[in-house]
Amino acid sequence: MIPEIRLPSDDELFAACSAKYAIAAATYIDNWPDEWRALSMGTTLVKLPADAIAEMFEAHDGRQEFPVLSVLAAEIDAAMNWDAQFIRLNTRSPKDFEPRPITCAGRQAIHWLIGSMRTIEDLSMLNLAKKPAFIALRKQVYIRKSSELRCFVKGGSLIAICQYFYDRPQRTWQSEAKRHEAWGAIEAFWRSAVHPPSPIQDYVFDVALQGAGQPLMIEVNPYGLSDPCAAKTYENIERGGFFYVAAPEAAT
Repeated sequence: MIPEIRLPSDDELFAACSAKYAIAAATYIDNWPDEWRALSMGTTLVKLPADAIAEMFEAHDGRQEFPVLSVLAAEIDAAMNWDAQFIRLNTRSPKDFEPRPITCAGRQAIHWLIGSMRTIEDLSMLNLAKKPAFIALRKQVYIRKSSELRCFVKGGSLIAICQYFYDRPQRTWQSEAKRHEAWGAIEAFWRSAVHPPSPIQDYVFDVALQGAGQPLMIEVNPYGLSDPCAAKTYENIERGGFFYVAAPEAAT
């Protein structure tokens, strides 16, 4: 006997998407406490109205005319004022479609968000959960790959730090002294500035070390759902420590 196939009801979709939203809501950039915003690069949030979201879904499916999105693109252009910025939603960036989504054109920004399965999935979740959606325009900041680290907090404790770009060894982290120094700087930053205003006890935050200055907080992600980077697994993360790609000799 062939089982009956039933599509979920509107109420079921709302419940499922609301539950998914709740898991990561505190990490979404529109929900950040003001103290977190002050630790990060400048960000402008452009609200996505319902009719613009509807057109984005239609565009993803192949529609060619976008009157509402044309108006939105002009609004984004005005907000950027020819200053190229990093494009993302309040949830995630379209890095599956464009690894470096930096532009000064509103139409380009919208095109990337429409083409990314990550952002389209997030828009669908936000729409069905009846939660606000924003395009986040983030100021460009030059960050050396070796300066970017991913930090893991569980139960209100900083338990692990990882080399963020882990495709190859980085010379900086071959030095135990450098790893110890980085841990000390990040832990001090986390204790004094990141954790006190945090609304959650389990989370992942990315930072860039900026010489002798205060680290720059790049973004916040949900614990357990974010890439463990150089640690490879969350089992390793929960053992704690500083994870990096080791090399038999110094690497660039």
